[in-house]
Amino acid sequence: MTTRPRLRITVYARYDLSTERMLCHPIFRVSLLLIQVMLSFLIASVWSSSVYALIIPSQAKPRRDKRSLRINVIVGHFPATTIATALDLSSSASSDKEENQEFYPRILLETDRILVLDKPHGIPHHTNNRTEGEIFNESDGKELGILALLRKFQEAGELSYSGRLYGVHRLDRVTSGILLLAKDAEMAQQLTKAFRDGRVVKYYTGISNQKPLKKKQGWVKGGMERGRRKSWYLTRGNGDQNAKNYAVTRFFSTGLGSFQQWLNTSYSGDEAPRTLLLFRPYTGKSHQLRVAAKSVGLPLRGDPIYRDGKATSGRTYLHATAIHVSFSGHEGHDAEGDTNGQESNISVFCPPPFQQLWSDYGTEKFRESVATIFEKHCDCDEISRLVSEYYRGGASQTTQSS
Repeated sequence: MTTRPRLRITVYARYDLSTERMLCHPIFRVSLLLIQVMLSFLIASVWSSSVYALIIPSQAKPRRDKRSLRINVIVGHFPATTIATALDLSSSASSDKEENQEFYPRILLETDRILVLDKPHGIPHHTNNRTEGEIFNESDGKELGILALLRKFQEAGELSYSGRLYGVHRLDRVTSGILLLAKDAEMAQQLTKAFRDGRVVKYYTGISNQKPLKKKQGWVKGGMERGRRKSWYLTRGNGDQNAKNYAVTRFFSTGLGSFQQWLNTSYSGDEAPRTLLLFRPYTGKSHQLRVAAKSVGLPLRGDPIYRDGKATSGRTYLHATAIHVSFSGHEGHDAEGDTNGQESNISVFCPPPFQQLWSDYGTEKFRESVATIFEKHCDCDEISRLVSEYYRGGASQTTQSS
């Protein structure tokens, strides 16, 4: 068991966009590990054999008016085991919540039977054997999926609900935003049926570095098949719903080109955000929205698979922004909408966390664009009401049950 650190120092190292690619390079991470080893033995020789210094790099991300890499230097007493084992301190559930903020899922809505989270980007749905992931299981080195990570937080007492959680839909590793979970098997079945019956309305927002070359709004329909290097591609079936893995997406877009004067960092050419996208998926296929964006000439900013060779941006700018689940009309509800003890309809809005790209005035302009695109194109009254109250009325409430 490790004891809590005696000293924790957080260093913010400023960098520009040209350095951003270097920070994610394996050579940089290996160099950082070597520095950590040397510093650990240096401090151990001066202080005591059971003292280590840990240099723990967290996710590079913009911080207000500059880009910076947060580096934690932790000095404290740890068991005389390998430094690699001690490194689990940076991602274990016992770590300080503030230091793990990038990976701590924020609760958007909780009822007796449902939990709705704001999933951070970079976390997969399933636990896997990737060793380059950000979060690891202490014993076997596997990268934790979102459900396994939540169990870690539950074991550490970081979540008020300690029971089993059931996943009813998925978000890609690169996608952040609304994730719906059930607290019991019966509710999981009800939610799964609601998705299957089309009683769930979802909206996603994204940003592209490209301008629309074809159309600014419309439908993307077709089958989806596996391509190379973990990618998918769209097979145009002329609307043939019998096509394999058939996907349907409606999209809308609005320009962000006028915002360039308020960017936090100087971008050039293809690296500047130019288009805000609003997606309304009618099916739920792997990579559906990312493929749809690519197919209309608007690949998502920072997408590592569908970026067309353009510069990456630390994350993929795709966010599950709004959801409405209707329980009315299914078993357990009568014709007048009384729930008979069953779950009420729920609506959740989670604003896209992309405003850090701009200065304060640019952020306000971006918020205005998000509000406007929802007002024009959202076909769900409950979601429209939440968006309007949040952006126009200054309300902080982003959820409702009815």
